Amino acid sequence: APQAPFPAALDDCHAAWHAVLSHADRLGIDPARIVIGGYSAGAGLAACLTQRLRDEGARLPAAQLLIYPMADDRTATRRELDTPRHRVWSNRNNLFGWTSYLGQPPGDPAGPYAVAARCEDLSGLPPAWLGIGTSDLFLDESRNYAARLAASGVETTYVEVDGAIHAFDMTETAIAKAFVSSQVEFLRRYAGYPANCPRGNGAAYVTRTRDPIITNDVLTYWEGTTLPADKLSIVSTAFH
Repeated sequence: APQAPFPAALDDCHAAWHAVLSHADRLGIDPARIVIGGYSAGAGLAACLTQRLRDEGARLPAAQLLIYPMADDRTATRRELDTPRHRVWSNRNNLFGWTSYLGQPPGDPAGPYAVAARCEDLSGLPPAWLGIGTSDLFLDESRNYAARLAASGVETTYVEVDGAIHAFDMTETAIAKAFVSSQVEFLRRYAGYPANCPRGNGAAYVTRTRDPIITNDVLTYWEGTTLPADKLSIVSTAFH
């Protein structure tokens, strides 16, 4: 995009998915242990691809890993978000990005699978991990999408990082390593990720609580299919 707007990118992802499945034996891949995922716009594509595969009755991935996903074009229509300084990806960037990807102004009627958050029925999708920082432009749409997934019966893990900006995990900070560690634990659960895989120096040890508590930790966490968006449990993290 903009040279090849929607559905070009999604069609490429769709073709790649089926190519991997058709050559799974030669590649030594277990089709039942594939997780689809991505960062930012890539996470939005992963979510849309999963929706499309479900509707086609095709094989679904074991899970979906959605790292601060670009999931809702309507965020780009919110002019009040133009003023706050969202580092790395601002709403002005967002307006250009969505216009280029869709080939039309964001907020206009869009075709099926163009925008993940526009999908009305999220039931029957594979388990999802979704993580975002509270200073990320995509915070509201990520919270809403995670809550809708859970309300639709999708096993959902949601991780929110206090004060983190878009792409904060590209650094070698302790909190970035904890964020990635949460993803590794998710992959281990749904894709049989090797238990002896090195976890680096920032492993997060998760202590889940039934009810919200107040701590000084910066990771906010909930998982399941029944927790409402305003009931968030806090994780305790320990670094070594």
